[in-house]
Amino acid sequence: MPLFLNRLRVFILGKLLYRAAGADRTTKRKGIFMKAKVDESLCCGCGPCEEICPKVFKIINGISIPQVDVVPPELEESCREAMENCPTNAISLEE
Repeated sequence: MPLFLNRLRVFILGKLLYRAAGADRTTKRKGIFMKAKVDESLCCGCGPCEEICPKVFKIINGISIPQVDVVPPELEESCREAMENCPTNAISLEE
């Protein structure tokens, strides 16, 4: 089996076990913070991120710029929604 398929299988199995244990993507773990990043080379400045999560993203000179270093816990879900609605996939979230 090719290496990438093996890694994919391990990744999927890990996700299934994680969720089976009662955890989900909004589970908070002490000491874990979310950071929003925007790849300026991909961003077209169309603005759905700013509409969905204006406290974190702001369009400046045609590029979305994160306005916070660490995303507050109450804005994490809207940040995920902004990332999912980015047409160029320029937004990434690090936890």
